Amino acid sequence: MERVGVGIFGLLLIIFALGFHKSITGLVSKKRLFAITTLLTLSGAGAIISGIFTVSNPSLHGLGGVMVFGFPTVAQVIAGQKLRSISGLRKYGKYTFVNGIVTLILDIFSTFYPIFKFVPPLVPLVLALQNQLTGVVQRIQIIVTWGWFSVSGVRSLRLQEKFNHNVS
Repeated sequence: MERVGVGIFGLLLIIFALGFHKSITGLVSKKRLFAITTLLTLSGAGAIISGIFTVSNPSLHGLGGVMVFGFPTVAQVIAGQKLRSISGLRKYGKYTFVNGIVTLILDIFSTFYPIFKFVPPLVPLVLALQNQLTGVVQRIQIIVTWGWFSVSGVRSLRLQEKFNHNVS
């Protein structure tokens, strides 16, 4: 059942990517729009991959995890970089940009930390993350990452509602 839930979550992320594409069309360049939409769509595909391939297949499950957690981070930084310079979107753009950076840092400490074991002075950090902190950091990462999706969805709906009222 969990696999089905993760698959549905992936499909919802893909639907979000298409809606977000629509909401920022005309605000960013076509190249930037393509990059953002592609990264968010691949994030959904990553969730589906993680749902299909469980930890019993660590390579593919890990690939899906990198996609679902890493790609939105990059998309947020790319989107926020431009949106924070647009009048009326400055606060949201700053939030998006900062959220992307924070998520990247959380990704490093919750997902990619094992690479630190190759740097001898950082081995104690790796052990602490492995044994005590990973779960907490991952929960914070989930709130920060998926919180942006919620904020962006609500913001897009409000903008659409405002636009519809102005047209009427």
